[in-house]
Amino acid sequence: MKRFILFFLVLFGLTAVQAQVIVDLKKGGPTVKSKTLKDYDHQGRDERALREDSVQYVDCLRRAFNALATDSLQQAETLFKEALHLRPDAKGNYVVWRNLGLISLARVEMRQAIERFTKALLAQPGDQESRYNRAKAYFLLNNFSETIADCDFFLKQDATNLLADSVHLLRAAAKVELRQYAAARAELTDLLTRKPNKSEAHLLLLCILQAEGRQQEMRAETVKFCKNCPNNKQDLVMFLDGAKQTGNIEEAKIIYDALLEDAPDNGLYRIERAKILLALGQKQAAREDLKIARRSGIPSAAWKELEQKLK
Repeated sequence: MKRFILFFLVLFGLTAVQAQVIVDLKKGGPTVKSKTLKDYDHQGRDERALREDSVQYVDCLRRAFNALATDSLQQAETLFKEALHLRPDAKGNYVVWRNLGLISLARVEMRQAIERFTKALLAQPGDQESRYNRAKAYFLLNNFSETIADCDFFLKQDATNLLADSVHLLRAAAKVELRQYAAARAELTDLLTRKPNKSEAHLLLLCILQAEGRQQEMRAETVKFCKNCPNNKQDLVMFLDGAKQTGNIEEAKIIYDALLEDAPDNGLYRIERAKILLALGQKQAAREDLKIARRSGIPSAAWKELEQKLK
């Protein structure tokens, strides 16, 4: 199960780091916009020193985001830290901590990522991006209860957030790992009712049905996947590869049955199902698939070895 969930995370970019520009520079400077850094706390600071620190702070952030844009994570991290040193009291520093957390996430340094996202949330409890990313880091540390807790808080705070669908998926994945299959199925079914073309939800639901041994429901879900996500069939094939490698060939056959119901003339699907049928001892059915595959015009290199085994 864990193998599929990790595939799920990688496939849908749940560990990607993205540059998030946050600084609103003064007129005459580069045009970098901000939604978060609006003003500075001037209390107790010498105005001249404050202005100098502010200029350096903004420059550090500009260069940090430029570094992120070129995947120079080490340089970006150094510049973000320098910015925090220059302006430890800046109101928008929670976004700096968030970006530092994303850098840790990209490096698969999950404990550090959690620490940094937590600092962002202490500074700004309503920072939904940090909460979502901390939930991902908890997941990758196998701390599924904390993953669910962060997802619950996120959805309670703002269920209409643009990240809400991803949060539902992550929470469902955590429930799967805790073997809370019924709860995970309910969450995914609700999501698919609203977003039937959400391929990630279909795949995760297939994972649950496989774990529960619900083979006929797997077939029905695959048919829905093909109908609602026609451009994502390669993702389903990747899922199938995982099923075959873990010895779940009967489940793989069920999914190929559904794929061929949707695309009966697909020669590659026929070849792959023929291999499974052969492994299951169903030689005649495998020969029929091979015959149809050959008629489809796929190169002989794809079926020559299989033909020899079926003689």
